[in-house]
Amino acid sequence: MSRLSESRNTRRTIRVQLSFRDILVRLGAQLGGRARATCPVHRGSNPTSLSFDDARGVYHCFACGSGGDKIDLAMQALGVGFNAALGWLGVENLDEDCGGESGAVCSMVAEEKRLQEGLEGWAKSRAKALRKEYCDREGIECHAMERLRRNPDDELAWNMLEVALVGKAKLEYALDHLDGDEADRLRAFRFLEGSE
Repeated sequence: MSRLSESRNTRRTIRVQLSFRDILVRLGAQLGGRARATCPVHRGSNPTSLSFDDARGVYHCFACGSGGDKIDLAMQALGVGFNAALGWLGVENLDEDCGGESGAVCSMVAEEKRLQEGLEGWAKSRAKALRKEYCDREGIECHAMERLRRNPDDELAWNMLEVALVGKAKLEYALDHLDGDEADRLRAFRFLEGSE
């Protein structure tokens, strides 16, 4: 069986063993009628904004757009990674030797940890390069502004200012997300690598 198949089977097993109602109550959501509840992700007050289906093992919030399976719900509502969500959901012994857990869970935990470490390393490296670029742009902007104070018709200063400012907002967006939590770093990765 491939790792992907094991991963999917493990998620299916966890879905079958847990109730959305139990998870939502633990997250502090208010249950509504007909498989509806307030959304613990955006913490709204509308008891019909989140819809869940235990038979299919999925949920969707019509207000904030979050959705997925029960593990996704725990991850998004708690703002934690896969491993922490599994622990919160009651899957125990997720230490490095996977003490007694199935091979699928152990593989998933190891893969999640590897991906988190890779993302963190990428974010640190990219943030360092982008901070240097940001400082360089700031220096160019200050130099251009000084030249423009002396001579508002200085064409070179206007060109320098354009170089400094074009793309600066995107650079600030990326830096803000690189310095954030895991979800922010993932957004930065998608943004900088062209997936968003």
